[in-house]
Order: sequence, then structure tokens, then C-alpha cells
Amino acid sequence: MDYNILIIGGGAWGLSTAYNLSKKGVKNIAVLEKNYIASGQSGHTSAIVRQFYSSEITAKIAQLSLNFFKNFKNNIGYDAKFKQTGLIVVSYDKDSIMNTVNKLTKLDIQYHILDKTSLSNLDPNLNLKEDEVAVYEPEAGYADPIETTWAFAKASKEMGVKILEGEKVVSIQKEDKYVVKTSTKEYKTSKLLIAAGIDSPKIVSNLNINLPIYLIPFPVCYIKRPNNFESLKYVFFDFSVSYYTRPEGEDQIVVGAVHPQMSYSSAEGYEPDEAFHWSKINTEVASRPDYETLKAYTEGLLARFNNLKDVKIVRDLMPYIDITPDWEPIIDEVEEDLFVACGSSGHGFKLSPIVGRILADLISEKEVKFIDINPYSIKRFKL
Repeated sequence: MDYNILIIGGGAWGLSTAYNLSKKGVKNIAVLEKNYIASGQSGHTSAIVRQFYSSEITAKIAQLSLNFFKNFKNNIGYDAKFKQTGLIVVSYDKDSIMNTVNKLTKLDIQYHILDKTSLSNLDPNLNLKEDEVAVYEPEAGYADPIETTWAFAKASKEMGVKILEGEKVVSIQKEDKYVVKTSTKEYKTSKLLIAAGIDSPKIVSNLNINLPIYLIPFPVCYIKRPNNFESLKYVFFDFSVSYYTRPEGEDQIVVGAVHPQMSYSSAEGYEPDEAFHWSKINTEVASRPDYETLKAYTEGLLARFNNLKDVKIVRDLMPYIDITPDWEPIIDEVEEDLFVACGSSGHGFKLSPIVGRILADLISEKEVKFIDINPYSIKRFKL
């Protein structure tokens, strides 16, 4: 089977790219997914959509993506079920938080510094300590990750994209074209995009390219919303004890890990533990969060919210996220007609509408004019 463009990865980035390429009139595109659509990171993300980033390029892409999510059905014809709830961020690191807010304000992203009165108006039960700062992003919220990924898939299919599930890549060779072998078939393509999340570095290694990607486990649990508990109906980042929450329907709350580097803190000086290098992690083996981790989440919530008395965990999971040493993605043409999009560093889902547009321009025109993606270049790392 011979295609103009082959995309490896049936998640939000790969399918958003297929959709955006099709919108540009590109034909003969196929997407290979080793399992089923959104079976990987896109299906396990908390799907928070927000703009709170210290990196200007990431904040700008997040801003454009949030605007896309707010009008998702009009843009693509299918509903991502985006809910605008607002985001409250709490941290001891006042200087870094304020520096980030100042940067975002220059990008016309709306933020409010919360004093005791304004915080109480948003949530009278949230306990803020004297040496902490709280900020509010009113436009933030969350979407349905499965519906979003499938929306890109359905819109792509309608424009002629072939989406092939159950096609696990076993090898790639470069001949006159790229030859991709799966467990069942062989494909040839003029241009190849690898956007397979945590599997990307292993797939790229078939071409003797060793990406600086580390796979970090991110424990997540769902708690039953206690009766009469009216707090946490918004997205909440508690950087003082490193967890986030968002609502899940009417009766649950998602709780997971959050790192400062994912938002407001520079990754300068950060050195990933080599034990987490992609080559040392078996992504086929699923893990579960340990009790002590989940206990730390619940204790953090109990200490933060005055009226929270009873916390019941109803399920848990522990997906990996793929990070780079500077916690920013790699989006680049790493060899002629070989494109890589990975290392999303916890930003991936929320950026997917615009990352797909970026990759469509990069693949079809070899340049991106509407935004500077040089900070995402592979050249910033010594391979």
C-alpha cells in the first residue's frame, strides 16, 4: 500500500494532523494505530484545556487551541463536550506565578490575582495560607478526550483519510520511500509523521535516531464527590502539594499529579532521571498507583478544603507522559520527509487542535508561517 503521507499514531495529535492536512486539500493519507483510536495517552488524559504556561509559544498555542475548543462543533462538525469551568492555581512560589501572569497578560490572556474576598466569592471553602498566592483563569475548562479524538477521526474519514486500527509498527526502513512494516502489512509513503506518544521514540529508533524522551508515570484517581460538597467544580492546580483536580460529571472528581515545569516554572537545571529514559521503560506493562500516593492526594484535599470530610476513591490508573529535558515538545522534520511530534510533556491534548495545524503546514509546505515553532526544534538537543 502506497500513500502520500503516512501518520503513525491514532491519538489527538495524529488525527488532528490528518484532519488539518485534509482541510488543505492533501489526498492519499493514512493513519496507523497499533490498537484502537484514543487507546493510548489521548484516552487517558484528564483533558484539561487551559493557557497557564510560562513558555510564550506554548501559551499562544494553548490560547488558539482553547478558542478552537470553545467553538469545536462549529469548527469541525462534531462536539468535544468542552466545559468552561475556570481554573484556580495556588502556589507558594509567588514570584514565578506573578512572572507567568505578567507574560500571559501581554498575550491578552485573562487572569485575576485573587485576594481573600475574590477567592471567597469563587469558593468560600478553599483554605489559602498566608504565604501562598492564588490566580484565576476564567476561560479554562476541560473536554471529553475520547469524543475529541474521535471527532478528528470522523472528520478526517469524511475527507478520505484511511484510519487503520490494529496496525502495530514493527520496523521502518528508508529506501526511495519510507517502508513501514506492521504486524500484518507493509506500507510505503513519501512523507512519514510519527506522532505515537510514548511509543514515538522506540518507533523512531528504527531509523537510528535516539530521541531525548523520558517516560514519567503520572498517577490519577477518581473520587466520589461527597454529598453537599460544592467545591472543586472548577479545575484546580495545587502546586504547594503538587496535585490537580477537575470535575468528572456530576458526582466525581479527577485527581492527578502536577509538576511546576508543566506550567509556570522554568526547567532550567532540570535533569531527568536516566531510569525513566524511554529505552528503559516497558510501555506494554501497565502499573497502578500505590496507596501512599493516593493517600497523599486525599490528605492534600482534606487540608485544603474546610468542608471536605469524607473522601472515597472509586478507581485509579497510572498513565505515562512523555517529557523532554526542558518539558517542551519536539515538533520538527528530523530527516528529509520524516516528521516527529512527541515529548508533549503533559501539554499534548490541550494543544492538539493547533499542533495538528502546525504539523499540516510543516508536512505540506515545509514551513509554518502563523507561529514560530523554533523552540520545539530537535536542534536544541545534542543527539
